[in-house]
Amino acid sequence: MDALLDNKVREDLEYNFLYLKDSVAFDIFISSLGIEQHGFNLRFRQAVCNKISSSLDSFYKERTDKDYIKNALKKLIYDDINRLEILLLVNTYIYGNLSNCFANDLENYFFMAYPNMKITKDQKLIRKNLTSRDYRFRNKLINKVINFYNINDKLETKIDKFFESEIKDKILDLNNHMAKQLKIEFQEGKYFILQKENFLTKKDLKSLYIYVQKVFFENLLKTTRRFIWYGLNDKVLSRYKK
Repeated sequence: MDALLDNKVREDLEYNFLYLKDSVAFDIFISSLGIEQHGFNLRFRQAVCNKISSSLDSFYKERTDKDYIKNALKKLIYDDINRLEILLLVNTYIYGNLSNCFANDLENYFFMAYPNMKITKDQKLIRKNLTSRDYRFRNKLINKVINFYNINDKLETKIDKFFESEIKDKILDLNNHMAKQLKIEFQEGKYFILQKENFLTKKDLKSLYIYVQKVFFENLLKTTRRFIWYGLNDKVLSRYKK
């Protein structure tokens, strides 16, 4: 696709959105994609935070205060996580939309697999009700895109940088933002108000940081495959919108 914005401008917009929380920068970024692509109508269901939250139930299954830990994490980092997720999904969509060669493979496959169908500008091509043959072709083509552009390594680099800059210190400071469960005990004729669970140790917090980053990366890799496929589909469809 012909880029409306040069790489430097696009990188600046990404940085402003990701690190400076500038939503206007993201709107400009997405609008430029819409113009380049003759329409950009993807819906983002940000699911990684839900995966992190649910996985913490098993990670802290022995702690009675796991809900307090989850709530504190949500307040501290989930907005950051959501921005990172949505930006990386757009990045992987762009990779899917980048190459005429891979789009040609998809277009040729469509005409061979569905000879009685025509491609129209309002069509979704191969997104729903995929056959087993479609899935095999889809996975093979997505893997080609990932390997050609070295996508997974690039994602990992961006995630490492963002987590180190924006997430790490917040997780290590979690105890200062976590409400505690209290219990009353009667000892030697006196009542004492005690914490039901101890605060997380420094080692616990470091383990939590590593775990959250691991869950984020693993789940993002699954979602990005779908967005690469969307990019490939839209690359083909854009040829029929002119």
